[in-house]
Amino acid sequence: MILKILGVGDLIIAAIFILSYLWHIIPDTWLFVMAGYLALKGLIFLISLDLASMVDIGCALVMFISAFFNIPFLVGGVVALFLIQKGVLSLLD
Repeated sequence: MILKILGVGDLIIAAIFILSYLWHIIPDTWLFVMAGYLALKGLIFLISLDLASMVDIGCALVMFISAFFNIPFLVGGVVALFLIQKGVLSLLD
């Protein structure tokens, strides 16, 4: 059950990041909150030395940086696709 909740969270974060990154219609404060949630989740599960948790922390950093600077489309796309696939696979498990 917790895996499905975290999967929905990943999908919500991906949607907010895409809306913020591509169209800038989401306030930066939402982006900061979602990046903080993702970083906190990554730090909590880092105890298990899971690679996905380390990538979550990296994605949170990219999201935070994207609020201040224009990041390359490829980097933003990889972050969004990673969060989407992680969310979908969590829901299917």
